[in-house]
Amino acid sequence: MAAEHSASLLTTLLSGVVSGAIVAALTYWFSRKKTAAEIAKMEAETAKIRQEIGQGVSAVAASVSYGLGNPAEQILYSATDVGFDFEGTPQHVTQRVQGKDVTVGDKAKGSVDFQGDVIDVHRENTEGRFALLLKRYSYNGSTPDSVPEDNLISGLRRIRVTFEAKVSRGHHTLRFVFKNEETGDWLASTERVIAETTWTPVQLFFSMTPRKCRLRIDDINVSEAPSNVQIRKLVVAQRTS
Repeated sequence: MAAEHSASLLTTLLSGVVSGAIVAALTYWFSRKKTAAEIAKMEAETAKIRQEIGQGVSAVAASVSYGLGNPAEQILYSATDVGFDFEGTPQHVTQRVQGKDVTVGDKAKGSVDFQGDVIDVHRENTEGRFALLLKRYSYNGSTPDSVPEDNLISGLRRIRVTFEAKVSRGHHTLRFVFKNEETGDWLASTERVIAETTWTPVQLFFSMTPRKCRLRIDDINVSEAPSNVQIRKLVVAQRTS
């Protein structure tokens, strides 16, 4: 009888030990799984933050270069009746090869419509570039067809361009180029991909030598055709302090 009782007690103890071990193992496994999931989540959030920081670095750097606070500005252009101010032309994309401009691919096909302060570029193909040349500026009380050379500027000329843009579908790349028409030199340029179908504000900053120049906006790298890209409320301002 005593032996049977001892065996029963031993079985109970072993069962408790085994159950406890199983519970401990399961708890460890689920805890480990939860911890791994939390770590993965943290890593994903960290990667996202790094990506957002990386995307904003260039814009922040350009803004700081332009000047902290609210520097004094001279308005070089403010859109009202853009049809009198811009010239739109479908063109080839060119590349500089051995000192010469060589056309690449097909010429852009499309048209441009001007309504108030809105520029509406319609593209029938995805090749080439549709160039918009700004040919009227305001400078020291006059209205020249280009930004004049200004030897009174100390150091670099700093320009801020603001506007709103949207597309009908797909995405378009808008390239902003300040070009010296006499030499063909690009003094400054930058690109912005427009993929939103609602009006989205954009702000760009440029630093260049204070030589005579014009602003050209190229619609390039079109993802779908037919499609449209639109620009409104365009303002070009030069820092004066």
